[in-house]
Amino acid sequence: MHLEINKKPNPVQSIEDITVVYKEKAMNLLQEKLSKYTAPQEAKAAGVYPYFRAISSEQDPEVIINGKKVLMFGSNCYTGLVNDPPYQRSRHRGHTQIWHRLCRFAFP
Repeated sequence: MHLEINKKPNPVQSIEDITVVYKEKAMNLLQEKLSKYTAPQEAKAAGVYPYFRAISSEQDPEVIINGKKVLMFGSNCYTGLVNDPPYQRSRHRGHTQIWHRLCRFAFP
């Protein structure tokens, strides 16, 4: 089913009727395409489906997932400084300063 955009509408139809017809055609086209999209099911069957895993430790270069210690490659914590107390204090100070500057303009 293809959208017929170039076809001229019947002049007795209102714009609302035309809009409803085009929306229905577009939705049918979308549903048809989605019904043919099988990549997620194929990836799950192959055992390579990417999904989020629960991390049961602090964000570090090594984290604990399902009770196992693994290397974290999907994070920006490659230096290990995220949980370093001086880094946390300076990060908090920076966030506080930015927040106060933003609030000064938003709430004079």
